[in-house]
Amino acid sequence: MLLAINIENKSVQIGLFKDSLLLHKFKIKTDSSETVDEIRLKIKQLIEPYSLNQVTNSIISSVVPDMTKNYREIFPEAMVVGAGIKTGLNIKCENPKDVGSDRIVRAAYTIGEKALILNIDEVITVDFLNGNNFMGGMIIPGMNMALNSLKEMAKLSKVELIKIDTMLGNSTTKAIQTGIYHHYLSTVEYVIKNMSKEHSDLKIVATGEQSRLILENLNYEVEIIEDLALYGLEKISVLNQKLNTI
Repeated sequence: MLLAINIENKSVQIGLFKDSLLLHKFKIKTDSSETVDEIRLKIKQLIEPYSLNQVTNSIISSVVPDMTKNYREIFPEAMVVGAGIKTGLNIKCENPKDVGSDRIVRAAYTIGEKALILNIDEVITVDFLNGNNFMGGMIIPGMNMALNSLKEMAKLSKVELIKIDTMLGNSTTKAIQTGIYHHYLSTVEYVIKNMSKEHSDLKIVATGEQSRLILENLNYEVEIIEDLALYGLEKISVLNQKLNTI
């Protein structure tokens, strides 16, 4: 079995694959204060009813260097997405090493297609893939960043991110909610509309905790894949295994 690990700033997403089928998945908080033993124990508990003894291969994508070190200690044989690992992508950016592995693994899932890949989460990323060529994209502060900033300014203890149809909020809380919701709705719609004009056969793929909140109200055909990064990691693992057997 393959254990795929996607380490991001707020959470670590872990999936267990067998023959390209995602059998089990879970998330844990990204916490650099945890010891290696604490992380190992947590994974052992959350991977049940399966066992780490069943894992034959593992692959890691990480944008948190301190956490990479801890997970490498737990899984010393793990493949880590980075230099020397084949992704199948040609990174057509000024400095390919600057492109985060999180963006690369999400793009890897749609390799060979003309695709717009959106991750609507703590940070919003928009990337364009043309066949095997990763052409670049956008990085935008996420909805929670905007929400937390306004909450601090307004001295509000709790404001939820929700869909609001009205454009006008009749309280400070509602004004923040509708402002954030419609701001990001229009931003994402603008990006999709203009990219779709340039590329009529564009496939749109999305992931991230807030993807449904935004995309369910747009008149575009979007494939929402909750575990996009894990599936991308699985593809990269399979590619490298094939290359190693040649």
